[in-house]
Amino acid sequence: MHDHSDAVGPTGISHSPVGAYFWSPQLALATECVTHLKIDTVCDLGTFRRFMIVSTCDSFIPDTYVGDESIFPERSVENGTMYVEAEDKETLEQIRDIRFTRVSNVLGIIYNSKSGNTHLKWRQHKGDLGKLTGEASTNTIVNLSTAGALRDGYVRKYPKQPEEEVLRGLGD
Repeated sequence: MHDHSDAVGPTGISHSPVGAYFWSPQLALATECVTHLKIDTVCDLGTFRRFMIVSTCDSFIPDTYVGDESIFPERSVENGTMYVEAEDKETLEQIRDIRFTRVSNVLGIIYNSKSGNTHLKWRQHKGDLGKLTGEASTNTIVNLSTAGALRDGYVRKYPKQPEEEVLRGLGD
């Protein structure tokens, strides 16, 4: 059975589990209401590492690095900061704009997307559990969910608005 929840209808609005995506030029202004979500949750280090990989280097990370939980991707400020604060760090190699680093005892991670639409911080709380806070784009929410960093149901579905209500809101 095919799920049509992401299908674009005649209104030009596509609804998904993380909000509404608008592609129609007349509705472009409406995207501002669903482009960012505040994040304040707990997640383990492994799932946040998986999110970092899914978001930045999944297509080219060496297989040996994927399986090694002590290797993290990092990126410079001009490309969207990914910085791992740890007691010990060793740079292994750079591929494209990603620097692969072996770390031990991670204390915190700063993640800023290239687009500038996402700003996240993971801070160690106890062992490999940490608090994840910040602001995330809808794309980042999808990647966090895919990686398992957000528990099921963290993002509530936004109620669908009839097209007339959306258009009426744009004219105000």
